[in-house]
Amino acid sequence: MFKYLRLVPTIGVRIMFDYFTKFKPYAKHPEKAPISKRYLAAQNTIRSLFRHCHSDIRIQGYENYKKLVEEGKKFLVVGNHMSFLDPLLMIGLFDDPLMMVGKEEIKKMFLMGDVVASIDGVFMDRSDLKQSLKIILECSKRLKEGQMNVLIFPEGTRNKDPKNVDPVEYHAGTFKAATRVGAPILPITLFGTQYGLSNKNNYRSCPVSVIIGEPIYESDYKDLSTDELAAKVHEWTLKNVKTLRAYDKAYFENKQEKIPYKKHSQGKFFTEYKFDNE
Repeated sequence: MFKYLRLVPTIGVRIMFDYFTKFKPYAKHPEKAPISKRYLAAQNTIRSLFRHCHSDIRIQGYENYKKLVEEGKKFLVVGNHMSFLDPLLMIGLFDDPLMMVGKEEIKKMFLMGDVVASIDGVFMDRSDLKQSLKIILECSKRLKEGQMNVLIFPEGTRNKDPKNVDPVEYHAGTFKAATRVGAPILPITLFGTQYGLSNKNNYRSCPVSVIIGEPIYESDYKDLSTDELAAKVHEWTLKNVKTLRAYDKAYFENKQEKIPYKKHSQGKFFTEYKFDNE
């Protein structure tokens, strides 16, 4: 309880201010500001949120993301899903605007729905195949026209017990957003976002680990069906989840969570790191 009370006068006040002065107005009238401005507003608030949650963010493979940006390619980001903080983390990490595809339920969530809408995110009703296809086609269009990168979690739901349960099979249809137009796919693996706002811990630092894989180009998947592609990426994710799960366990066994966040981060939003996943 103290953790939440501590957040109210710090990040809580800022979030409410940004919500009413930026996110809600931008969600209703996105045409009043360029996406670069709207995205930066969301990114700044999100980064502050993670800092106040004492997230010790470590990333492997950030150069793979930068490579695609330098090539000027718009790409599809796919990865496992553990917490509603997952998409926020990606926005905090990626400077190039990232459009999120979220579940229809998120649209009705306080703050989260307007943040997603403010940066041109879309909401998918997975029970409506026609609407889902329409969203996938919209994603393909944005990738083809070079408008924005796209983020989709192909599990379709979040894993509420990542320490014991592996990510479920990826929905092959997710990958059609990229394969229809030959866009690159950037696979990611996440672990630790479940700690951010959990009331089950009071750590001075919470480990958040990210592995960004090498881009999968059209030449890599042109001879694969979407089912085969989804299975291949899922297998890669499972391997990394096991690595990050072991790292997470060692982090607490070595009592690194007792080290003040500032000593971990040294003022940076994240630290580039090499996990033992060979």
